[in-house]
Amino acid sequence: MASHSSPDRRRPVAPLLPRKARLAAWKSGAKPELLAPAGRIETFFAALAAGADAVYVGAQNFNARLRAANFSMDDIARMTAFAHAQGRRLYVTLNTLVRQDELPELVRTLDALRRIQPDALIVQDLGVYRLARKLAPEMPLHASTQMTIHNLDGALQAQRMGLERVILARELTLDEIRNIRASCTIELETFVHGAHCYSISGQCLFSSYAHGRSANRGRCMQPCRRAFATGNGEAGNEQALFSMRDLNAGPVLEQLIPCGIRSFKIEGRLKPAETIAQTVRAYRLLVDAYPRITAEIIDEAKRCFDRAVGRERSAGFYVSAEPAHILGDPAETQSGRALGEALPGKHGRFGLIPSAPVKAGDRLRVQIRPNEAPRGFVVRDLRLEDRVIKRCHAGQRVELEAPFVVPAGSRVIKAADADAVERGAARLFDRQWAEATARSKTAFAAWLSPGGRNDLALKVTAGAESFRVNQRQTWAGAIPLQDALRVLRTGSEAFAVRLDVGVGPEMDPEVRVGMTEWEAFRDRALAQLTDALDRQRDAVLEEVCQAANEAPAAETRTMIRLNAFADVASLGDEGAGCDVVLPLRDVENHEFRRFARTSSHRERLVLALPTFQFTTDDRAHAAERIRQALALGLRRFEASNLAHFQLLHATGRRNLFVMTAPGIGCLNAACHAQLRELGADVVTYSIEGDAEGLAGLLRCAPPAQTAVCVYGHAPLFQSRVPAPPDGEYRLQTPRLRVRVERREGIVTVTPAQPFHLRKHVSGLRAQGVYALVYDLTLDPDPLRAMRRALAAEDPEAAASTFNFERHLE
Repeated sequence: MASHSSPDRRRPVAPLLPRKARLAAWKSGAKPELLAPAGRIETFFAALAAGADAVYVGAQNFNARLRAANFSMDDIARMTAFAHAQGRRLYVTLNTLVRQDELPELVRTLDALRRIQPDALIVQDLGVYRLARKLAPEMPLHASTQMTIHNLDGALQAQRMGLERVILARELTLDEIRNIRASCTIELETFVHGAHCYSISGQCLFSSYAHGRSANRGRCMQPCRRAFATGNGEAGNEQALFSMRDLNAGPVLEQLIPCGIRSFKIEGRLKPAETIAQTVRAYRLLVDAYPRITAEIIDEAKRCFDRAVGRERSAGFYVSAEPAHILGDPAETQSGRALGEALPGKHGRFGLIPSAPVKAGDRLRVQIRPNEAPRGFVVRDLRLEDRVIKRCHAGQRVELEAPFVVPAGSRVIKAADADAVERGAARLFDRQWAEATARSKTAFAAWLSPGGRNDLALKVTAGAESFRVNQRQTWAGAIPLQDALRVLRTGSEAFAVRLDVGVGPEMDPEVRVGMTEWEAFRDRALAQLTDALDRQRDAVLEEVCQAANEAPAAETRTMIRLNAFADVASLGDEGAGCDVVLPLRDVENHEFRRFARTSSHRERLVLALPTFQFTTDDRAHAAERIRQALALGLRRFEASNLAHFQLLHATGRRNLFVMTAPGIGCLNAACHAQLRELGADVVTYSIEGDAEGLAGLLRCAPPAQTAVCVYGHAPLFQSRVPAPPDGEYRLQTPRLRVRVERREGIVTVTPAQPFHLRKHVSGLRAQGVYALVYDLTLDPDPLRAMRRALAAEDPEAAASTFNFERHLE
């Protein structure tokens, strides 16, 4: 739906549906919520002004966009109050993996948010989920797209866990979304606009491997946007092989709305206010017009998208599981609209024949050299034939002045359009922000009732705890009950919280308590409420710091992950005494079935469930194979996705052994405990974790229920995108060779060399972990790889230890 035509500023803008009508439509389920991002306060107000029903923001920590400005707790309190006063909603992201040493800070963050009460928290880490349920059970939780929930089993598992909403993976087709919606009741949210990651969300390790800065912890360095050398790797043959076009679901919105999605989400907490404002307005027009989206509305939405700028766009996976044109221009590595190449100019300026209009106030970026960060500037001096102009049309040769030298041949990109935000908007935002300070206190539920012959009792609820505060009625006069309730609900300057008081029909219309005593009664209740909240926070803080008292494993096992049963025989004596993890599909192999029936080593076999099961056929095949495995007497499984707990639960068997794979991403004891509560007997430490983090985890989680992957090819990207071709490629900065291989519909990108924790094996055994895992699934010669992996020394071994010897950021 993107268009590069010049916006017609004389055309009247189509009116938005009134706010009350939109709220009523959302509550009835007739229309989806339109959810916008905000990384800065001006973006928050711009999104609301453009018609967003809800905004999601990040705090200063624990969110997947730490490069955004983000917000203090005071900011979030004021934004929540302001949104609620307008009938809108505010969600806060806590959607990153959390290290063990960060748990105390996480608890304090949860406690602060609990006293603000945004409309929901968006979470990825199961440890965050667990602690939020303990500390703030009244707060709704949404499963982040980083949880990789991409099928019905994942949605059902989230529903069983009490999450209110699932933000589905961006790789789903319309049919796959319909199938999920038809069989579960949990709210569903989907992305409709913004940046696409090459890797399936929650499964990207590239930034972590290359830089020690984890995308799963909000610190992505975006290696997918960089140039890779192809062919023989010679200079000048670099292409951005993994750089995706942005998502734009506008062309399929008429098909997406009937799918029963509760919320349409726009990506972009790093994007400027003008981009978000125009994007929100475009979707507001389309959603409000449904089911009669006219050509006039479509044209107006196109103009909004055009002013928003951005990368080339596609409808993503909505139209196909293998969509054409989802990858961007291989020569383009940055966001924005390509305008052309710089030409020689006069007097320090550079020339340009732009492919789209340019005007004073536009933000441009210049790519001077490949693989270097672009440089940006705002257009101040724009000339046509030495005459200063305010704007030019596409195809006109103009000259521009930049605060740096722009060599001829440099690529020029438009990053933001000056027309995207109306004049005076900044002053309006400042005034609105100043007005958003008065209603920022959270109200906790309370109930006023007669407490005895002359008493009144106020029952206050703080999470799972309730307490009563009594007040004797001794005053000879009386005040109306409604006036008394107003005092109770208003709050006090001495407390950061207030009461949401309800009453029953048994209450008298008047109370016999003087106003001074009544205010003291309120303050006693608020003091006890504050004490209860502090007590609950301190109890959870004590819990996350408590050391485990369970004994380590009697003997640390060695586990070998193989790609097929045929590889078992090739291990020979090297595999003697080892547990073997094989793919679930091997249960249909005749030789495997005979081995499983006759071997005395069946208890050393573990079947790995397929990580991705997008289609109903995938799910049916997996369920049938599990039944076949159980019929063979096999009961040990490896789960790599939240959906697998639901899939195993559906078998009705409760005596299964379940071990998690590193892809679930466990870095802390709270996540470890939650996985065990879900049914895991052994939890594997996150493959991107470091030694310091593991030591902290093992102090607070049972080593006998913990495994560590010590060898393997880290899956840097796992993607449904059907490109690039299989082969070896080289990232230029930092220099890193990677392999691309497509298996069972999933493209996996791995380092050409494995990581190996050889120097740490004896120490891990001494710590008493359950198992050391050697992952050979991506090795073409598993016997040779096994010998190298188990050897005390290996001159061919890769030097990489992934993040284990450096601090994971």
